Amino acid sequence: MWCLTGNLADKFLGMIRGGSINPESLMNMTSAERHTFFAQHFGEVNAKSINASFEGKLLLKNQQQGIVNWAKRMGGLKPEIQRDILSRVRRMDKVLEPNELTGFLSDLAEQKLGIGVTFEEATRITELAKDVYGKKAGITDAMPDGSPERLNYGASRWTFDKYVGELKTKATRKRLGEYLTHPISTFSDIGGFAKALKATLDNSYQFRQGIKVFVSHPVIWSRNFAKSFKLISRELRGGKDVMGGVMADIYSRQNAINRNYSRWKLDLGINEEQFPTTAPEKIPLFGRVYKAAETAYTATARKTRADLADYYFDVAQKSGTDIISNQADALSFGKFVNALTGRGYMGKGERIGKFTNNVFFSIRNLKSNWDFLTAHQLQKDVSPFVRKQAAINLLKYTGGMAAILTVANAVKPGSVETDPRSVDFGKIKLGDTRFDVTGGMGGIVTLAFRMARMSTKSSTTGRVTPLNTGKFGAPTVKDQVYNFFENKFAPATSLLRDLAKGETYGGGKLTLQGEAYNFLTPMMVTDFVELQNNPNAPNIILAMIANGLGFGVNTYMGKPKTESKKQKGSHWTDFIK
Repeated sequence: MWCLTGNLADKFLGMIRGGSINPESLMNMTSAERHTFFAQHFGEVNAKSINASFEGKLLLKNQQQGIVNWAKRMGGLKPEIQRDILSRVRRMDKVLEPNELTGFLSDLAEQKLGIGVTFEEATRITELAKDVYGKKAGITDAMPDGSPERLNYGASRWTFDKYVGELKTKATRKRLGEYLTHPISTFSDIGGFAKALKATLDNSYQFRQGIKVFVSHPVIWSRNFAKSFKLISRELRGGKDVMGGVMADIYSRQNAINRNYSRWKLDLGINEEQFPTTAPEKIPLFGRVYKAAETAYTATARKTRADLADYYFDVAQKSGTDIISNQADALSFGKFVNALTGRGYMGKGERIGKFTNNVFFSIRNLKSNWDFLTAHQLQKDVSPFVRKQAAINLLKYTGGMAAILTVANAVKPGSVETDPRSVDFGKIKLGDTRFDVTGGMGGIVTLAFRMARMSTKSSTTGRVTPLNTGKFGAPTVKDQVYNFFENKFAPATSLLRDLAKGETYGGGKLTLQGEAYNFLTPMMVTDFVELQNNPNAPNIILAMIANGLGFGVNTYMGKPKTESKKQKGSHWTDFIK
């Protein structure tokens, strides 16, 4: 331990007080110049130690500032995390050695990302973030959407997000032992895998989750509808990072760059509920088809979401409405756009969103349909602008559905049920097959009318049955609510239901082969088999096209008819004509 003697120590302090020793001036000197300065006043023996001590503090300060800058460049630090980082850096009392610095930076990265990363990974994150901020700095408001500069920035941000996402996926990957010790989480994961398998082989976003946009904003819908098939083609041909092109476009837009999408909490970087896992992508041959369907679904949802947000932002600006400054208005705007594209807000249920998503098939879409049909009037803190636009969209949808069903019934009388108490309401009947053109919202209307009028109507006999009569075996409101949600069960939940009842959903015999078939077979395949086995079904090819685009297709077994294949297809053919 070295220190100045009493006289020299007093001299040192006196020179500081008098201004002869100025830390700022010392910082601007070279190491040799500082050594000479200290030697003149304190002797050659002490000069080396004084200079080393000063330079150690100088290095520490530089290192501290360097770490703070590194952490800030990672972007998006929450205030509480930023305060903790600054506190930890200030507590540093020595220059960190390389091995100590590695651990320190890894700790900071783990705090920021919520996952543990290596020093190399933290460095890579820093490099990618630096590239993002560098390209963002070169963008001006005068550059139009789609310009090379904007797209280059969007691509760099997607690369950053994708890399961090891969790290998070790797960090959350379970070992075999963890599956055995966490049964609820394991059930959820298995359910997600089965659900993903059931949802593939189609382009169903278009007329299911996208039906609201189809009716209310046909131009935006048609543009993304056409693009979805190009995405499928590129994925099937093995295109490299097809999703990246879509996300680069979204991230390059002005509302993304100025963080309006973030203020609105627009769901642009999350997995859509139909595809909760990417595990099926690893299945040979099938994986590429699965990836094509996933990309078409996710890309269409995200791009439509961004397009609508941009559109309504322009409408708000032209009307003098501020949907940015007030947080409540900004959040209600985001919920409105998310719901319009099939992504409902679950409130407190967001905390267990992954689990409920694997218990029910499309719980967020169900919530979005509810919000749409009630025009967001039942939500808290909904801005007047959102209420007005939601009401306009509901009117468009109601008028559009009425027009479609009226034309269908005129072409083929009796093909449309007008009584909302029947499960056939909002569907077009062709033989034993029902085509749901409402995007699933007809079921909500049916449940509401059954509860309001305390009765149901049979889809086969047309008989009206009162509810809650108190008679043995008579249907109740409770039955209607349970049946409604039972129809929304995901494959894993349906399996548990069958095992608990000892029979299948339709009352059939419970078999291992049958349950495995229902659990893992894509719906496009099971629907094809139903159509194939029913002699009263419409033209199978046209029915499967409708099914693949998102129209709900359900086929019920009726009494066989003695008619030729040509006659069996005539129902749908006549309707098309």
